[in-house]
Amino acid sequence: MPQDLEAERAVLGAMLQEKEAIGEVVRVLRDAGAAAFQVERHQQLYDVLVKLYVDDQPMDGVVIKDELVRR
Repeated sequence: MPQDLEAERAVLGAMLQEKEAIGEVVRVLRDAGAAAFQVERHQQLYDVLVKLYVDDQPMDGVVIKDELVRR
C-alpha cells in the first residue's frame, strides 16, 4: 500500500490544532480508522486523539502525552 507520510502528518496536525477536525476525520476514515495510517505511531496518536475527543477530554499536549505513555 502506498505511503504518504506528509499526508498522515497533515491530518494528525489538523486534528491536534482543531478539535472539530477530529470529528470530520473520523467521518472520512470511518471504515478504516487508525488502519488508514501506515506508521504505527501515527495510528497510536490517532487512537488517542479520537478517544479524548469521544470522552470530551482536554486536547493539550500534557494529556495527549500522558495517554500515549499510558498505552
